[in-house]
Amino acid sequence: MTNFLKISTYLFLCISIVACSKDDPQPVPALSRSEAVIKYDEDVQFRVPNFSDVTWFSSDEFVGTVDESGKFTAQHIGEATITAEVDGKTLIARVVVEPYVTSMVEPYVNFGGSVQSIKEYEKREIFSENNTFLVYYGQGDLENTVGYITYQGVMTGAHINLKFEHSVIQSAMTFYKERYNYLGKVENGREYFESKDGLYRVFISNEYAYYTKDLFPGSTVIKEVSMEW
Repeated sequence: MTNFLKISTYLFLCISIVACSKDDPQPVPALSRSEAVIKYDEDVQFRVPNFSDVTWFSSDEFVGTVDESGKFTAQHIGEATITAEVDGKTLIARVVVEPYVTSMVEPYVNFGGSVQSIKEYEKREIFSENNTFLVYYGQGDLENTVGYITYQGVMTGAHINLKFEHSVIQSAMTFYKERYNYLGKVENGREYFESKDGLYRVFISNEYAYYTKDLFPGSTVIKEVSMEW
């Protein structure tokens, strides 16, 4: 009888353990956050708790990239969708990269566009006009004037005449870093940026920001620099 009780008790415990094991809930993959709002020089960490085998993707690497640990590093303003593939499931989060500087209004960038198209687009008050230039008063807090260079009735370039103050130049540099790829500094001191689509460049020289389709006017040597703006 004693042996029978021992065996019965043992079997009962085994059945109980198996039953409990079947009832234990399995972890369901879920992102640690579904949205983040950051600046272009910041990052944010995404995780899938209780899961280590996760594959991460960013929908727009111009806006920012995500590494194998789930850390999203911002690059430029905009929105990106973060996708995590884990345990046969796809999880999605959204990152919004907001600007520091919104107080500058860029020219109408339309190389080859007609002077008439510029006039139709522009909301600024015209300052002066001749056969090669079309100049408007600045609209934002950082510009004195905004000008267009024209040749035979079409736009070949543009520029912003910035207010010549250190804080304004700082803000302008931040403005372009938030929106353009920074290329570097050439021998003549110009700081170069490239548009997202790679179709044109902007360079900062003294109190001017020039828009051009030329690669590096005035120099062909790019230096890697660390800007302390």
